[in-house]
Amino acid sequence: MMKKAITFLFVLLLISAICQLEASAQINIYSLTTLGYTFLDNDSNINTMHRNDDPFNPVRVSLFMDKWITEDIGVFLEFLWDAGKTPTFMTTKPRINGAYAVLSPLETELVRFKIGYMPLPFGTWAPRTYPDRNPLVGIPLMQHYLTSLKGNNLAQNTDELRTWRDEDGFLTIAYDACWPYGVEVFGFFSDYEYSLAITKESMSNPGAFTNDGAQIIGRFGARPLWGLRLGISGGYSSYLSEDATGIPKGTALESVNQKIIGFDIHYSFAHTNIYSEVIRNLWENPNLDKDLGCSSWYIEANQTLLPGLYAAIRIDQLLFDSFTDSAQDSFHWDYNVTRIESGFGYNFNKDVLFKLVWQHNDIEDQDTVDLVCTQFVFKL
Repeated sequence: MMKKAITFLFVLLLISAICQLEASAQINIYSLTTLGYTFLDNDSNINTMHRNDDPFNPVRVSLFMDKWITEDIGVFLEFLWDAGKTPTFMTTKPRINGAYAVLSPLETELVRFKIGYMPLPFGTWAPRTYPDRNPLVGIPLMQHYLTSLKGNNLAQNTDELRTWRDEDGFLTIAYDACWPYGVEVFGFFSDYEYSLAITKESMSNPGAFTNDGAQIIGRFGARPLWGLRLGISGGYSSYLSEDATGIPKGTALESVNQKIIGFDIHYSFAHTNIYSEVIRNLWENPNLDKDLGCSSWYIEANQTLLPGLYAAIRIDQLLFDSFTDSAQDSFHWDYNVTRIESGFGYNFNKDVLFKLVWQHNDIEDQDTVDLVCTQFVFKL
């Protein structure tokens, strides 16, 4: 409730700033709407996030408002309505998805600031999460997949950890669908870029907003050659919510942390774009002998075939570390996932995009999940 109140007040402040400082100027307002139909294993929740967000849902609408009040102050607002798997206007509500200001007090690209409800400065995915920039429909596993870990409880031993694999998941590595509150300093110089932020929530758990900890996260990027961009990212944060249980006596809740490092690459040449990221993530649990580790990577290629027509593919994997239970049996603390998503897209014009996508998911010790989705993206 407190987080919703803070978001609402911050949005009111930003809108008020726009209206008072530039009452006569035009605000840039536009929307992105996706209309789609998914078949085969369309009852699967493998792409579903908290609040039932899912890029394969039949109707999703994003509304954007932005305005550079002066050359040094910009305001950016974003709203989302995801209708769920069975769209009804009675059971879902639009929400604020982002609200932040960009400040350039030194009038230089070397030092700028963001403040508010903002995207994470980690890797390269955040700018490409929107359906008009994502050549496929799904998003990388590291950005949404709900692992078996909980944000409000710590497993007491490896036997309990093993049983959690068959329960509903909660923690993601990075939760793309819910941005954190914080302050970021970023800038550009020559062929380099950097960003460093302090946020209230952990990148894996928005519920960590309620604890007394914080997150430090950032990225450094370079462009060593024309068409080639490289980056390294890292984050360190307290990931448990305030009501978390299972914490050993004498251990402070804020001292139980998530630690993550990532590397990214983007190569573009002519009509070809290739993106790849690899991360190593650790969640601390003082009840266990070692951290709960996992690794994830993806490679994505997008090739223009004809004017307006492209083909794309993303190969994606999420791998979990092994533990040993009381019977001395080895197991992965969650089921490994391998995903291949591929498809075609056709731009009728700059405002209308059609996608035909197949997604195949191979989950350790479980049945495979296959989805085929046809989706229109409208920009208005």
